[in-house]
Amino acid sequence: MASSAAPADTALLLIDFQRGFVDGGWAQRYGAAQVAPIAAAAARLAVLFGERQRALSVRAACKVLPSEPRPRAPPAGADVLVNTPALATRYYVDGPDAAPPPELAAALDPIPWVRKRGSDVMEADGFAPWLEERLAEGVRTLVVCGCTTTSCVRVSSQSVHRAYAARGLRVVVDLSLCGARLDNHDRDGRAAEDEVLLREYGAEVGGRSAVDLALLQMRRSGVTLVEEYPWRRLGHERLPPAGLAESELRSLFEDSATDAIAEEGSGSHR
Repeated sequence: MASSAAPADTALLLIDFQRGFVDGGWAQRYGAAQVAPIAAAAARLAVLFGERQRALSVRAACKVLPSEPRPRAPPAGADVLVNTPALATRYYVDGPDAAPPPELAAALDPIPWVRKRGSDVMEADGFAPWLEERLAEGVRTLVVCGCTTTSCVRVSSQSVHRAYAARGLRVVVDLSLCGARLDNHDRDGRAAEDEVLLREYGAEVGGRSAVDLALLQMRRSGVTLVEEYPWRRLGHERLPPAGLAESELRSLFEDSATDAIAEEGSGSHR
């Protein structure tokens, strides 16, 4: 029987899953419809951590009643989140905006966190030591998710890639667990009138949304993008070698990602 132990070479970075960006002050400035992609990403993450909680319950039962028949095994791949080291970031640290969304509260409570004062996690006190420890333990892939795709995910993923790619770390962004404001998905030409986007991307703004541009920049910088990371499949298999190109990684994971979407009954946030 295949083991469901998580790959030892995977770690997870959870960027700013906080109420401020889902239903708190920042979210209220834009409205619920605008932050719906961010709320959807949080909900999808909650599903994965729901599997985590079921797996923990199974393990606890096994330890308390070792002489009893083994409980039904947790869902395939559930152990990958139990065993995967994770770190959360917080932009807000005080008041109700600092709390995780209710559906993630129990899952995120035991996970260590660092304060991220800007868009770049590399500038957060405690992040580099945490990642150094993971590298010493054999981590070779850091999966990044959170909000927003166009800001903190974009900046942080590239910054980590620049700092650690030479040491063999692959940075992967799971787009199904990322979110950005609805306006940032628009390709209606408003991006071409945005001074910030024009400074950042120049002539490439034309015909693209802010999310399109963020994905383009991450991909060009060497960050690997996947529509949905195959957590369930990786509960039974090792990650591929770090040298694989993004196209090879996408091809390898395509079938399992499709199956995972079907199981959830919903598509990605995009």
